[in-house]
Amino acid sequence: MKLDHEVVIIGAGISGIGAAIMLNKQGFNNLVILERKNDIGGTWRDNRYPGVAVDIPSFVYQYSFEPNPRWSRMYAQGHEIFDYLQHVVKKYDVNKYIRFNTGVDKIEFNKADNTWTTILKDGSKLVSRYVIAATGILYDPIIPKIAGQDTFKGESRHTINWDNTFDIKNKRIGIIGTGATAVQVVPAIAPDVKHLYVFQRTPIWLAPKDDFVFSEKKKQEWESNPGEYRKKQKKVESWIQRSTWAIQNYKLISRFYKKYSEIAPRENLKRQVPDPELRAKLTPNYLMGCKRPAVSSNYYKTFLRDNVSLEADGIERISENGIITKKGKEIPLDIIVYSTGFKTTEKGNFPNFKVIGTRIEELNEYWDKNRYQSYQGVSVPGFPNFFLTSGPYTFGLNWYDMLETNLHFIIRVMKKAKEEGAPLVDVDQKAHDKHYKDLQKKALGAVQLAPACSTSNSYYIDKNGEFSLGAVYSPLYRRIMAKIASLRGYKFIKAKA
Repeated sequence: MKLDHEVVIIGAGISGIGAAIMLNKQGFNNLVILERKNDIGGTWRDNRYPGVAVDIPSFVYQYSFEPNPRWSRMYAQGHEIFDYLQHVVKKYDVNKYIRFNTGVDKIEFNKADNTWTTILKDGSKLVSRYVIAATGILYDPIIPKIAGQDTFKGESRHTINWDNTFDIKNKRIGIIGTGATAVQVVPAIAPDVKHLYVFQRTPIWLAPKDDFVFSEKKKQEWESNPGEYRKKQKKVESWIQRSTWAIQNYKLISRFYKKYSEIAPRENLKRQVPDPELRAKLTPNYLMGCKRPAVSSNYYKTFLRDNVSLEADGIERISENGIITKKGKEIPLDIIVYSTGFKTTEKGNFPNFKVIGTRIEELNEYWDKNRYQSYQGVSVPGFPNFFLTSGPYTFGLNWYDMLETNLHFIIRVMKKAKEEGAPLVDVDQKAHDKHYKDLQKKALGAVQLAPACSTSNSYYIDKNGEFSLGAVYSPLYRRIMAKIASLRGYKFIKAKA
């Protein structure tokens, strides 16, 4: 069968853009990126809610091959990150590879010639040697089922559906959820609304956010002296390495962790909220690190405003006019905002299309029956020539770091296949099983599986109670191993003569 492309990449967010550029640099030029929407950017295209920003310092939230010394501030806002991605796409001429408004229904492996057929939503097909899933996980919103929500006469929407037409000024707003998104939205909209009610199920730990604007002089200094900029990056990377190691190795340092990990967050809360009763409601009963760490220096103090109320009694149901708490209190609202996160390890979310390999089960069915697993975070046995840019046990604090690490490994595998003239690459089942057991064992030491995290409702924990989303090794270790680890866990099968 004739190939339409050597590589099909699905998704034009950070992962798909990075995959195209890194593959291109290594000589894989016959590729296409399939993007279901009409622009690049993924998360940073879709999330336009007030206050949206990166939650780690901007210095490291970028491709290593395209440093940006001109970030405006320590924690870049969403529009600036989107502009950065547009800049990268233009500089590296990525648009020539992208097919916009092209949704994928499913992909099927062809045993006869070791190719994949990608079947699009419009019924058309593409044949390729490889498929790389670069769809991410934070795009399919969770809207909890609450009794009576269909009867509400006001407007309601999830934060991912925020746009310029969404008018909240002088309205009574109810925000359901207090996760990382709410931490940004709440202080951003509080000054504009008539009254803001924040419905909290689980409080969140917040470290202080030392966010400040960089002067033009400082940006010029970094631009003209890349070495100084790199020093700044290394400091931030060192902090991420230490934080990640501590979270991953909680069992080794549990006493130290409990004693010191919450000092800054507790001081942050105490400094912003002098009222002990309110402070108690905002204090989590789980350890710092159970959920993804968040940063803010103005979320807590927003609750000191006269037009902001914290509702921690739980939601009984939604009425025509608003929300009724479990204590029977009815709160009249004009708008309900769901800040309730996204599906992550749920069946059918990643990838969000069917993957039919050489197994009996489709990929999502395989994971559903056999637990969320992969080899080196990028491959799954029985799905040859198929790769994940963000597979199980690889998610860390910095998406870019995880992405480039996984891509380095994927490209090594693809280059070896080309060198050996092997049109089929699959994972050896025994090698995979050993690797998976090692990951499961290592994950047991992570803080997310500690009893003190049981009340955190962390999205890192899947339906089986496993810490299958987050990385269990430090970013530096994974980066090194991606470049030097043996490829003997793969089977490179040559075409029959």
